[in-house]
Amino acid sequence: MKSQYRVVVIGGGVVGSSVLYHLAKMGWQDVVMLERRRLASGSSWHAAGGVHTLNADPNMAALQAYTIDLLPKIEKESGQNIGFHMTGGLTLAGTPERWEWLQSNYRIFQSIGISDCELLSPEEAQKRCPIMSVDGVLGAMWADREGYIDTTGTVQAYATAARKQGAEYYEEVKVDSLEQVADGWIVKTEKGNIKCEHVVNAAGLWAKQVG
Repeated sequence: MKSQYRVVVIGGGVVGSSVLYHLAKMGWQDVVMLERRRLASGSSWHAAGGVHTLNADPNMAALQAYTIDLLPKIEKESGQNIGFHMTGGLTLAGTPERWEWLQSNYRIFQSIGISDCELLSPEEAQKRCPIMSVDGVLGAMWADREGYIDTTGTVQAYATAARKQGAEYYEEVKVDSLEQVADGWIVKTEKGNIKCEHVVNAAGLWAKQVG
């Protein structure tokens, strides 16, 4: 580990490893990710790993769709199995307000190019999932791009793919604090200080402690 980098990413979970990968993919050189324990040992390890495009914010929906499409490429680039299962999924509406919200989201999806979803009647929804009762269901939305992943494998895949493109990452390096200086940052770790131009704090639950 060097004492100076262009970018230091703090936190080796799915967010930090994705940031590291995308920086390397965009051609940023001299970037490093620091993880205080092992990769994916924090919140990412506990995550259920569900993936979907449904979101009230169209920007987030587009980002989620982008990520789902990226995952098989990450798996191929890294050679790391991510346990990616695309099952498709139903979202149900049991109140008029919820049904209106689903229809609104469907229209938003169409406007931003997410076309692999459809609105269903209760009867149509039951055909997709015959064991489900549709009592009280007013309508549903089916999305092809729903499923689940192995979160630990996904973090490893991002980090491995990033390393193949020249990025670095180190485990068992705890960041104690940050100090902003005139020309960047001093990242203070238990294994020495690192000077950098930019810091990405992706420490999750520990982000506030980092600074």
